[in-house]
Amino acid sequence: MSQLEHERTLNEGVTAWNRWRDAHPECIPDLSGLDLTGRLLQGTNFSKTNLSGAFLTVAELEKAQLDGADLQNANLTGADLTSISAQHANFAQADLSFAILTFASMDEASFE
Repeated sequence: MSQLEHERTLNEGVTAWNRWRDAHPECIPDLSGLDLTGRLLQGTNFSKTNLSGAFLTVAELEKAQLDGADLQNANLTGADLTSISAQHANFAQADLSFAILTFASMDEASFE
């Protein structure tokens, strides 16, 4: 699938995205550089997703799965990351200014 197809699937909603992810666990989605500012993405399965350079400013990501995701250079300013799982995620150069990280699980995440 191309980046455009990944974006279209995400635009169908969290339920459709998660259903697609469950059906295609081998796929590594590419959402790099996309503007997802202010999106309601609670509970979205972004595990192993390429979100590098994405704009997730003030996005609602509570309980999202970001395990192994690449968020290098992503803008997460003011994002709600309450109760996310981001184990082994790459946050190098990501902007987490004013992000809410209450109860976030970020074991072995990289910030360098």
